[in-house]
Amino acid sequence: MAIETNPFTPRVGVNPLSDVTHIRFNGAQLAIQVANERAGEGRFRGLEVTFSDTRAFRVIDELDLYRYTQSPGFHFGHHVLRVARGGWGSEESELQGMKGRYEGNEWLIVTGNLCVSVLSQDDPLVVESEFDNDP
Repeated sequence: MAIETNPFTPRVGVNPLSDVTHIRFNGAQLAIQVANERAGEGRFRGLEVTFSDTRAFRVIDELDLYRYTQSPGFHFGHHVLRVARGGWGSEESELQGMKGRYEGNEWLIVTGNLCVSVLSQDDPLVVESEFDNDP
């Protein structure tokens, strides 16, 4: 399935060693910590991406996104993308016979390792941060 994305964060490049380091979910709010580069011994620079109202999310390896990344509408170099067409939400909608249900409400958090697909109607809050690798 082809995918079309729109960048939500600036193009900073996605470090091949970047990763999702923590995920916190309380039943509605989802917080995802992305480590993009080392900032010293045991410290990292990256992003905290928070969704206030999350319907569903899945964590996947970047290699499992290969069919998406090969689509002409996939934007490289951004950690947070809004999925405008295609993607996990569209696949689920079609499987359930509810075409278009999630269009425009899917987000993709991209790293060089783990990635997170999020179904949420709200735009995420994205904050640059520096953090320890401990929870």
